[in-house]
Amino acid sequence: MSGPALRKKESHKMIHYAVQGEIEEALAILDAHDSNTEAINKMATETLESLWNDKVLAHAQEEEDGLYRDLLKADPGINGILQRLSRDHDLLRKLTFEETVLVRSTMDYHQISMLSHTMLNILKIHSKEEIEVLEHLETRIEGTG
Repeated sequence: MSGPALRKKESHKMIHYAVQGEIEEALAILDAHDSNTEAINKMATETLESLWNDKVLAHAQEEEDGLYRDLLKADPGINGILQRLSRDHDLLRKLTFEETVLVRSTMDYHQISMLSHTMLNILKIHSKEEIEVLEHLETRIEGTG
């Protein structure tokens, strides 16, 4: 069962935009890594790691555990789309793990930034498609959950 905010297009969109904005802010700091102190770069990478794990991936799991089930019940014909969206989540999980390995092993700020920018682009594309699906089925899932 998913929470009510996940099942409402506008509130769900705001959840996505908020975390994307937080990631963009942390990346803006990290992108200046050559002019930052080591402490600032470390804080930016820790912030990114936390955002990806505690917000993006936790949200993805909640979607898979509840929202996607509700959407599939409302329209079994969207199974393929939901599989693609779940695949996006899997890809973000793998890339987040790779980013964590980079942070723990090399602290190569340029590489960490590039990987996070890639992940952010995937997240933006994913979010757009997910919101489009929700927009079409929102009224059909309001009574579920």
